[in-house]
Amino acid sequence: GHPSRQHAKFTVSGSESQLEDLGSANGTFVNDQRISGAVILRSGDKFRFDLEEYEYQVVGDPTKQDNAQQTMIRQVELV
Repeated sequence: GHPSRQHAKFTVSGSESQLEDLGSANGTFVNDQRISGAVILRSGDKFRFDLEEYEYQVVGDPTKQDNAQQTMIRQVELV
């Protein structure tokens, strides 16, 4: 299967990132739990749309002004 075009929505507000399922048929999962509303993502969380899995990472130290905090999303290789 594949994610639908309107499967889920990412929202970034300040230093907070949220993932929300948009009523998809196959569901959106965060750490293997199906979500029905918006969920705040934390560094290291894994989220999945049908069979495609990704990992959410926060990179950098937000306490240091010269090292801006960034987010990274990478696809997880399925074995």
